[in-house]
Amino acid sequence: MKNYPILKTNRLSLEQPRITDIPNLLQYAGHKKVAATTLNMPHPYQEEHAIFWLNMANDGFQSKSKYIFGIRLKETDELIGGMGLHLTPQYNRAELGYWIGLPFWNKGYATEAASAILKFGFETLKINKIFATHLVENPSSGKVMIKNGMIKEGELKDHIKKGEVYQSVFQYRLTKREYEAINPKQQPISLSKSFTIESENLRLRIPSKADIPHIFSATRIAGFNDGMAWEAPKTIAELDAPLQRSLESWKTGDGLTFTIEEKENRFFLGRISIRKTKIEKVWNIGFFTHPSHQGKGIMTEAVKSVLHFGFTHLKAIRIEAAYAIWNKGSEKVLHNNGLQFYKYIEKGLLKNGKWVAENAVAIDYEDWLKN
Repeated sequence: MKNYPILKTNRLSLEQPRITDIPNLLQYAGHKKVAATTLNMPHPYQEEHAIFWLNMANDGFQSKSKYIFGIRLKETDELIGGMGLHLTPQYNRAELGYWIGLPFWNKGYATEAASAILKFGFETLKINKIFATHLVENPSSGKVMIKNGMIKEGELKDHIKKGEVYQSVFQYRLTKREYEAINPKQQPISLSKSFTIESENLRLRIPSKADIPHIFSATRIAGFNDGMAWEAPKTIAELDAPLQRSLESWKTGDGLTFTIEEKENRFFLGRISIRKTKIEKVWNIGFFTHPSHQGKGIMTEAVKSVLHFGFTHLKAIRIEAAYAIWNKGSEKVLHNNGLQFYKYIEKGLLKNGKWVAENAVAIDYEDWLKN
């Protein structure tokens, strides 16, 4: 591994700590409550401690004895904490340690980051066992471990000394075998050509050549193409290649495009797709309704069906979407299905050589269950 690894999650980016992080380290790591709930955090936390941590991260990576990451918010690039693995090569095991700045407690960031670190440890570093400890007085840290499948091994009485006081810790573990049991390798998606999703009024099926005239007719209607990622085809033959790409995606499982049709009479109504993103178990949906059928609640019903398919069949943990900021129809469809705004994208969609701003929305599995 030549380059310092970067781990991405839904909301976070775990990267090599930078010298420009020192102000955040002094502010967040230097808080008395952070020091009180961690095993080794000095207090008061001074610039020399921050520099020591940065050097330890760099030296650890060079020697392959430690992998220490700064935890950053994706949206702002702000450092909010730290997490790392300290390896014992002789026994092929590692200790997981972490801290989160006080303003970011109780938001699930530690749980999210730990999931990425465990995956990195077991799948990339091929570690056999990862363990972690937390002060008995800090049960919140234990919840992070439990939510990531770690198993409590026991209490270590008077195991550490903070100041003049001996304190006990709980220790948790996860072995490679236990990790693989709760994170089985995802099998390629295999759906037959006859697979359909049916709702009260709709039937979603694999695309076919018979759809092409309907799609082409939609592209002839003024305004239809404005919110689409594609440029309007000049001839109907230009739609053959996109159809073949859609069918190929069905084979690979990277993306599933469905034709939406009226359940009883099989009239073509539109298209909806769900595609993998770069983040594991996070999918993205896109859709269009033929202009002659807009405003009838068709897409709200279709999105509801695809969300159910995504969370139950594809085992998604999060489903995202984006729409041009002027597209109030798509906004309403997504809002009605529980997707919430999480990011403004200034350069979202390139149309006719100009960028169109987009809003990004998403729904997590836990929130979907509530709906």
